[in-house]
Amino acid sequence: MTYRTARFVVCSALGLALATLAGPGRALAQDAPAEGTAPPAAAATPATPASSSGGGYLTPTDVTLRQGAISIDGDVVVNLSSDDVGQPVQIVPNLYYGVNDALTVGFAQNPLAEIFQTAGNGLCFGGSSNNCPSFYNNLSVDGLYSFMRSSTMDLAGHGGVDFGSLDPFQMSLRAGVKGKLMAGPVIFVFDPFISFGLNDRSGVNGNKEVLALPVRVGFMVTPQLNVGASIGFIGPLDGFGDNVAVPLGAGATFAVSNMVDVRAQFTFTDLAGNSAPMGTSVGAADGRAISVGAAYRM
Repeated sequence: MTYRTARFVVCSALGLALATLAGPGRALAQDAPAEGTAPPAAAATPATPASSSGGGYLTPTDVTLRQGAISIDGDVVVNLSSDDVGQPVQIVPNLYYGVNDALTVGFAQNPLAEIFQTAGNGLCFGGSSNNCPSFYNNLSVDGLYSFMRSSTMDLAGHGGVDFGSLDPFQMSLRAGVKGKLMAGPVIFVFDPFISFGLNDRSGVNGNKEVLALPVRVGFMVTPQLNVGASIGFIGPLDGFGDNVAVPLGAGATFAVSNMVDVRAQFTFTDLAGNSAPMGTSVGAADGRAISVGAAYRM
Protein backbone atom coordinates (compact mmCIF):
# COMPACT_ATOMS: atom_id res chain seq x y z
CA MET A 1 0.00 0.00 0.00
CA THR A 2 1.50 3.38 -1.00
CA TYR A 3 1.81 6.27 1.44
CA ARG A 4 -0.84 8.28 -0.46
CA THR A 5 -3.30 5.36 -0.32
CA ALA A 6 -2.71 4.78 3.40
CA ARG A 7 -3.31 8.46 4.12
CA PHE A 8 -6.57 8.36 2.15
CA VAL A 9 -7.79 5.32 4.12
CA VAL A 10 -6.92 6.84 7.50
CA CYS A 11 -8.59 10.18 6.67
CA SER A 12 -11.70 8.45 5.39
CA ALA A 13 -11.99 6.35 8.56
CA LEU A 14 -11.62 9.41 10.79
CA GLY A 15 -14.26 11.29 8.80
CA LEU A 16 -16.71 8.38 9.11
CA ALA A 17 -16.12 8.14 12.86
CA LEU A 18 -16.72 11.85 13.37
CA ALA A 19 -19.92 11.75 11.32
CA THR A 20 -21.18 8.80 13.39
CA LEU A 21 -20.48 10.58 16.68
CA ALA A 22 -22.16 13.77 15.53
CA GLY A 23 -25.46 12.02 14.75
CA PRO A 24 -28.00 12.67 12.01
CA GLY A 25 -28.31 16.26 10.81
CA ARG A 26 -25.42 17.47 12.98
CA ALA A 27 -21.75 18.18 12.20
CA LEU A 28 -18.82 18.57 14.56
CA ALA A 29 -16.68 20.44 12.07
CA GLN A 30 -16.97 22.19 8.76
CA ASP A 31 -14.70 21.85 5.73
CA ALA A 32 -12.00 24.46 5.72
CA PRO A 33 -12.60 27.20 3.13
CA ALA A 34 -10.54 27.18 0.00
CA GLU A 35 -7.30 29.13 0.15
CA GLY A 36 -7.84 32.81 -0.41
CA THR A 37 -11.57 32.80 0.44
CA ALA A 38 -13.24 34.18 3.57
CA PRO A 39 -14.89 31.70 5.97
CA PRO A 40 -18.71 31.66 5.88
CA ALA A 41 -20.47 33.83 8.45
CA ALA A 42 -21.86 32.00 11.46
CA ALA A 43 -25.65 31.77 11.62
CA ALA A 44 -27.14 34.12 14.17
CA THR A 45 -28.84 32.48 17.13
CA PRO A 46 -32.33 33.94 17.63
CA ALA A 47 -32.90 35.60 20.98
CA THR A 48 -35.33 34.00 23.39
CA PRO A 49 -38.72 35.78 23.57
CA ALA A 50 -40.12 36.82 26.94
CA SER A 51 -41.83 33.91 28.70
CA SER A 52 -40.90 31.53 25.92
CA SER A 53 -38.83 28.48 25.14
CA GLY A 54 -36.08 27.35 27.42
CA GLY A 55 -36.40 27.15 31.15
CA GLY A 56 -39.86 25.70 31.68
CA TYR A 57 -41.47 25.91 28.24
CA LEU A 58 -40.73 24.18 24.94
CA THR A 59 -42.10 26.96 22.66
CA PRO A 60 -43.16 30.62 23.15
CA THR A 61 -46.87 29.71 22.97
CA ASP A 62 -46.87 26.76 25.37
CA VAL A 63 -49.48 26.95 28.11
CA THR A 64 -48.10 23.99 30.07
CA LEU A 65 -44.57 23.41 31.36
CA ARG A 66 -42.24 20.78 29.91
CA GLN A 67 -41.97 17.51 31.81
CA GLY A 68 -40.11 17.91 35.10
CA ALA A 69 -39.98 21.71 34.95
CA ILE A 70 -40.80 23.89 37.95
CA SER A 71 -42.14 27.44 37.74
CA ILE A 72 -42.16 29.86 40.67
CA ASP A 73 -43.61 33.32 40.18
CA GLY A 74 -44.84 36.08 42.42
CA ASP A 75 -45.90 39.69 42.47
CA VAL A 76 -45.91 42.49 45.01
CA VAL A 77 -49.34 44.11 44.58
CA VAL A 78 -50.03 47.58 45.99
CA ASN A 79 -53.50 49.08 46.20
CA LEU A 80 -53.61 52.58 44.68
CA SER A 81 -57.34 53.15 45.00
CA SER A 82 -58.68 56.53 46.07
CA ASP A 83 -58.36 57.04 49.85
CA ASP A 84 -56.71 53.59 50.21
CA VAL A 85 -53.24 53.99 48.71
CA GLY A 86 -50.98 51.26 50.07
CA GLN A 87 -53.87 49.62 51.92
CA PRO A 88 -53.14 46.81 51.49
CA VAL A 89 -49.79 45.60 50.17
CA GLN A 90 -49.73 41.91 49.22
CA ILE A 91 -47.26 39.28 48.03
CA VAL A 92 -49.02 36.90 45.64
CA PRO A 93 -47.00 33.72 44.79
CA ASN A 94 -47.66 30.72 42.52
CA LEU A 95 -45.90 27.35 42.22
CA TYR A 96 -46.31 24.93 39.27
CA TYR A 97 -44.81 21.58 38.21
CA GLY A 98 -44.79 19.92 34.78
CA VAL A 99 -46.00 16.33 35.29
CA ASN A 100 -45.41 15.80 31.57
CA ASP A 101 -45.33 18.04 28.51
CA ALA A 102 -49.15 18.23 28.46
CA LEU A 103 -50.06 18.30 32.17
CA THR A 104 -49.10 21.00 34.68
CA VAL A 105 -50.31 21.19 38.28
CA GLY A 106 -49.70 23.67 41.03
CA PHE A 107 -50.67 25.75 44.03
CA ALA A 108 -51.70 29.28 43.12
CA GLN A 109 -52.75 32.48 44.82
CA ASN A 110 -53.55 33.95 41.41
CA PRO A 111 -54.38 31.45 38.62
CA LEU A 112 -54.80 34.40 36.20
CA ALA A 113 -51.30 35.77 36.78
CA GLU A 114 -50.26 35.69 33.10
CA ILE A 115 -53.07 38.12 32.25
CA PHE A 116 -53.69 40.07 35.48
CA GLN A 117 -50.79 40.12 37.97
CA THR A 118 -52.79 42.55 40.12
CA ALA A 119 -55.57 39.97 40.67
CA GLY A 120 -55.65 37.34 43.37
CA ASN A 121 -54.84 37.56 47.05
CA GLY A 122 -51.80 36.31 48.92
CA LEU A 123 -49.85 37.34 51.98
CA CYS A 124 -51.56 40.54 53.13
CA PHE A 125 -49.60 43.10 55.17
CA GLY A 126 -50.91 45.90 57.35
CA GLY A 127 -53.64 44.37 59.48
CA SER A 128 -57.37 45.02 59.48
CA SER A 129 -56.88 48.80 59.62
CA ASN A 130 -55.21 48.55 56.20
CA ASN A 131 -57.83 46.35 54.53
CA CYS A 132 -56.11 43.11 55.60
CA PRO A 133 -58.65 41.21 57.71
CA SER A 134 -56.36 38.15 57.51
CA PHE A 135 -52.66 37.69 56.80
CA TYR A 136 -53.43 34.61 54.64
CA ASN A 137 -56.91 33.48 53.67
CA ASN A 138 -57.09 31.81 50.23
CA LEU A 139 -55.53 29.11 48.01
CA SER A 140 -56.15 27.45 44.64
CA VAL A 141 -55.19 23.92 43.61
CA ASP A 142 -54.69 24.50 39.89
CA GLY A 143 -54.23 22.31 36.83
CA LEU A 144 -53.74 22.71 33.06
CA TYR A 145 -53.91 20.03 30.36
CA SER A 146 -52.87 20.84 26.78
CA PHE A 147 -55.14 19.18 24.21
CA MET A 148 -54.32 21.10 21.00
CA ARG A 149 -50.84 22.40 20.22
CA SER A 150 -48.85 23.66 17.25
CA SER A 151 -45.81 25.88 16.74
CA THR A 152 -47.98 29.02 16.97
CA MET A 153 -50.77 28.11 19.38
CA ASP A 154 -51.72 26.03 22.40
CA LEU A 155 -55.07 25.26 23.99
CA ALA A 156 -55.41 23.70 27.43
CA GLY A 157 -58.16 22.85 29.83
CA HIS A 158 -57.65 25.03 32.89
CA GLY A 159 -59.42 24.32 36.14
CA GLY A 160 -59.05 23.67 39.80
CA VAL A 161 -60.45 23.90 43.28
CA ASP A 162 -60.45 27.40 44.74
CA PHE A 163 -60.55 28.05 48.46
CA GLY A 164 -61.68 31.65 48.11
CA SER A 165 -61.80 32.06 51.86
CA LEU A 166 -60.44 29.88 54.63
CA ASP A 167 -62.35 31.75 57.33
CA PRO A 168 -65.25 31.71 56.70
CA PHE A 169 -64.63 28.58 54.64
CA GLN A 170 -65.68 28.88 50.97
CA MET A 171 -64.80 26.36 48.27
CA SER A 172 -65.48 26.53 44.52
CA LEU A 173 -64.87 24.35 41.48
CA ARG A 174 -63.41 26.23 38.51
CA ALA A 175 -63.48 25.01 34.88
CA GLY A 176 -62.26 26.80 31.76
CA VAL A 177 -59.90 26.90 28.78
CA LYS A 178 -56.60 28.74 28.52
CA GLY A 179 -55.06 29.53 25.16
CA LYS A 180 -52.06 31.29 23.63
CA LEU A 181 -51.84 32.30 19.97
CA MET A 182 -48.94 33.95 18.15
CA ALA A 183 -49.44 35.97 14.96
CA GLY A 184 -46.15 37.58 13.99
CA PRO A 185 -45.01 39.80 16.89
CA VAL A 186 -48.47 39.69 18.53
CA ILE A 187 -49.33 37.15 21.26
CA PHE A 188 -52.91 36.63 22.43
CA VAL A 189 -53.60 35.01 25.81
CA PHE A 190 -57.12 34.17 26.96
CA ASP A 191 -58.29 32.29 30.06
CA PRO A 192 -62.12 32.25 30.43
CA PHE A 193 -63.71 30.15 33.18
CA ILE A 194 -66.85 29.45 35.17
CA SER A 195 -66.62 28.94 38.93
CA PHE A 196 -69.23 26.88 40.79
CA GLY A 197 -69.71 27.51 44.51
CA LEU A 198 -69.70 24.26 46.49
CA ASN A 199 -70.71 25.56 49.92
CA ASP A 200 -71.83 28.67 51.82
CA ARG A 201 -74.12 29.71 48.95
CA SER A 202 -76.81 31.54 50.89
CA GLY A 203 -77.07 35.29 51.38
CA VAL A 204 -76.24 38.31 49.24
CA ASN A 205 -72.51 37.54 49.29
CA GLY A 206 -73.00 33.79 48.96
CA ASN A 207 -70.45 31.60 47.24
CA LYS A 208 -72.25 31.25 43.90
CA GLU A 209 -71.40 30.85 40.21
CA VAL A 210 -68.97 33.35 38.65
CA LEU A 211 -68.16 33.89 34.97
CA ALA A 212 -64.80 35.42 33.95
CA LEU A 213 -63.59 36.40 30.47
CA PRO A 214 -59.98 37.71 30.74
CA VAL A 215 -57.84 38.45 27.65
CA ARG A 216 -54.34 39.87 27.10
CA VAL A 217 -52.89 41.17 23.82
CA GLY A 218 -49.12 41.49 23.86
CA PHE A 219 -46.65 42.89 21.33
CA MET A 220 -43.01 41.73 21.11
CA VAL A 221 -41.21 45.07 20.96
CA THR A 222 -37.93 43.13 21.04
CA PRO A 223 -37.33 39.37 21.33
CA GLN A 224 -37.12 39.87 25.13
CA LEU A 225 -39.73 42.60 25.76
CA ASN A 226 -43.47 41.86 25.64
CA VAL A 227 -45.68 44.93 26.17
CA GLY A 228 -49.42 44.42 26.37
CA ALA A 229 -52.89 45.33 27.57
CA SER A 230 -55.31 43.15 29.55
CA ILE A 231 -59.06 43.38 29.90
CA GLY A 232 -61.57 41.22 31.71
CA PHE A 233 -65.29 40.85 32.27
CA ILE A 234 -65.94 39.18 35.62
CA GLY A 235 -69.20 38.83 37.51
CA PRO A 236 -71.85 36.58 38.99
CA LEU A 237 -73.46 34.30 36.41
CA ASP A 238 -76.89 35.33 37.71
CA GLY A 239 -77.28 38.98 36.68
CA PHE A 240 -73.93 39.11 34.90
CA GLY A 241 -74.77 42.13 32.74
CA ASP A 242 -75.82 44.29 35.70
CA ASN A 243 -72.97 43.33 38.02
CA VAL A 244 -69.97 42.72 35.76
CA ALA A 245 -66.62 44.17 36.82
CA VAL A 246 -64.33 45.36 34.01
CA PRO A 247 -60.63 45.48 34.97
CA LEU A 248 -58.24 47.05 32.45
CA GLY A 249 -54.47 46.76 32.79
CA ALA A 250 -51.28 47.69 30.96
CA GLY A 251 -47.94 46.08 31.61
CA ALA A 252 -44.77 44.49 30.32
CA THR A 253 -42.68 41.35 30.74
CA PHE A 254 -38.92 41.30 30.12
CA ALA A 255 -36.95 38.07 29.70
CA VAL A 256 -33.70 38.48 31.63
CA SER A 257 -32.80 34.96 30.45
CA ASN A 258 -34.62 31.85 29.27
CA MET A 259 -35.24 31.04 32.94
CA VAL A 260 -36.05 34.41 34.51
CA ASP A 261 -38.66 37.05 33.62
CA VAL A 262 -39.42 40.32 35.39
CA ARG A 263 -42.78 42.05 34.96
CA ALA A 264 -44.92 44.99 36.03
CA GLN A 265 -48.54 46.02 35.53
CA PHE A 266 -50.86 48.91 36.32
CA THR A 267 -54.59 48.14 36.49
CA PHE A 268 -57.87 49.96 36.83
CA THR A 269 -59.63 47.29 38.87
CA ASP A 270 -63.18 48.00 37.68
CA LEU A 271 -64.02 50.55 35.02
CA ALA A 272 -67.69 49.60 35.34
CA GLY A 273 -67.76 50.58 39.02
CA ASN A 274 -69.78 47.49 39.97
CA SER A 275 -67.36 46.02 42.50
CA ALA A 276 -67.82 48.75 45.11
CA PRO A 277 -69.33 47.64 48.43
CA MET A 278 -73.10 47.90 48.63
CA GLY A 279 -74.30 51.36 49.58
CA THR A 280 -71.19 53.11 48.27
CA SER A 281 -70.42 54.85 44.99
CA VAL A 282 -67.03 55.06 43.30
CA GLY A 283 -65.82 56.49 40.01
CA ALA A 284 -64.80 54.21 37.17
CA ALA A 285 -61.11 55.06 37.65
CA ASP A 286 -61.07 55.13 41.46
CA GLY A 287 -60.08 51.47 41.82
CA ARG A 288 -56.40 51.06 40.95
CA ALA A 289 -53.52 48.71 41.67
CA ILE A 290 -49.91 48.25 40.62
CA SER A 291 -47.72 45.15 40.70
CA VAL A 292 -44.04 44.30 40.28
CA GLY A 293 -42.98 40.69 40.06
CA ALA A 294 -40.79 37.98 38.62
CA ALA A 295 -40.99 34.40 37.36
CA TYR A 296 -38.32 31.69 37.58
CA ARG A 297 -38.46 28.41 35.64
CA MET A 298 -36.07 25.47 35.88
